[in-house]
Amino acid sequence: MRSTHSFSALAACLIFPFGSSFALSLLGQVALAQQMEAQKSSPEAIMDRLDTLYRTDSSRAKVTVEIVNKRYQRKLEMSIVTLGQDYSLITITNPRKERGVTTLKRKTEIWNYLPKIRRKVRLPPSMMSESWMGSDLTNDDLVREVSWKRDYTHTIDNELANKGQICVSSVPKEDVPIAWSRVLTCVNGGSSLPERQDFFDEKQRLARRMSFGDVKEMGGRTIPSKLTVEPQLEEDKGQSTTLTYLEIDFDAPVKESEFQVSRLGSGSLK
Repeated sequence: MRSTHSFSALAACLIFPFGSSFALSLLGQVALAQQMEAQKSSPEAIMDRLDTLYRTDSSRAKVTVEIVNKRYQRKLEMSIVTLGQDYSLITITNPRKERGVTTLKRKTEIWNYLPKIRRKVRLPPSMMSESWMGSDLTNDDLVREVSWKRDYTHTIDNELANKGQICVSSVPKEDVPIAWSRVLTCVNGGSSLPERQDFFDEKQRLARRMSFGDVKEMGGRTIPSKLTVEPQLEEDKGQSTTLTYLEIDFDAPVKESEFQVSRLGSGSLK
């Protein structure tokens, strides 16, 4: 009886007529390529890419925010300036009646400027869980610095994946104060861009869904330009908040002095 080893050697000679060393080299390259591809599709790699998708040292952007709830529907135009993860400045530019309303984040502080009464207000801790501008985001969402790499552990979980998607289940580490018990992130298997995130509360109920769409080249990056947040619990069904990037400049020149509380309402803010 011929050994399996002999058959494998013969097959290698037939398939790779340039010799076994060449065959082994190509096999090694194939194995390396497969290993690298597996690493790119690992749950940690997928979430690392999500961590850096919109994150940058600094940025300037123009966005629209559409808010739909049971009481009203409105659309806001805003300018956003960021510096690292510690500083952000969000200023409403339209509609006219709300123009100049500003939210300033300085590390763990949030300040609001209300131009009609020319008043600067620092939000107390008791208001951090309140809605930001009537949207489905909270003030705490703006302040909390979450890192998928640092704060969660990840596993592949394709049970709820749509065709062509890869889904990652992320569970907060024990020492991290995060409200969600689990987050399911589904990315496009080809581009690795996010398409959906499902957030589950402490009772394992689907509480919030974020959808990503309208992929565009913006600021030198390929990103989903539209993000929609929809509450999933029965009492909040029908609500939504949609943020659409109109333009964004990653790594734009930004100075820390632009985020001083004393400049709120001065007319010199960009």
